[in-house]
Amino acid sequence: MDSRQLALKLLKAMNSNNRPTGIHGLADDTGGSDYFVLHYLEQHSDVTPSELSKSLHVTTARVSKIIRGLESKQLISRNSMPTDLRKFVISLTPLGKQALNDHDEKRLSYLSQMMEYLGEDDAEDYIRLITKLSQRGANRN
Repeated sequence: MDSRQLALKLLKAMNSNNRPTGIHGLADDTGGSDYFVLHYLEQHSDVTPSELSKSLHVTTARVSKIIRGLESKQLISRNSMPTDLRKFVISLTPLGKQALNDHDEKRLSYLSQMMEYLGEDDAEDYIRLITKLSQRGANRN
């Protein structure tokens, strides 16, 4: 198995609890919280701030700050709800989708290098352990 396939396998193990996982050592313009929000918006359309808060286990104040930052970078858009103009929903913009794709590609490249450094046997062991720990964490929630 090549390092890219091992990296994909690792990402699958790390994301088995359906929450995006940050990679330490991977720095770019899309910070950890921003990435989590963009990732969530990619998988769910027209999300309210309160839904984001519950799903990501952060306060609504934190979500508001993240939304303002992402909106200023034009990565998301805010639109009023047709049924209640006092509320709004958040969606990814094309620029946001591109930023998320770029981040995911950097993440995969970083993990591929890590898997290559470990070698196939150690990488498989690492993935096995991450999978085991993820399953334990999922069972505790």
